[in-house]
Amino acid sequence: MNPAFPATLYVYNRNMFDAAGIPFPTPAWTFDDYRDLSVRLTQDRTGDGTPEIYGTSQPNTAWYWDWVGSNGGRIVDDTNSEFLLTENDATS
Repeated sequence: MNPAFPATLYVYNRNMFDAAGIPFPTPAWTFDDYRDLSVRLTQDRTGDGTPEIYGTSQPNTAWYWDWVGSNGGRIVDDTNSEFLLTENDATS
């Protein structure tokens, strides 16, 4: 873990999972599970095409480090001189 960045803590709303009939997260979950269930938990209650309830929220700007790093990607190179976020490992 890079000491310059804090660990990310994910919390979830048990009531949302219960209402949707979705089992609670387990340590075996993947980012694909997270993404798929975030979509399932998102709700457009008024039918106007705009969700009123979102299945996920990332309240800070450091969230993308988890996603990029989990795929073997990096934001910058070791010298902090080359931007790597557009590389395949960072975007897959």
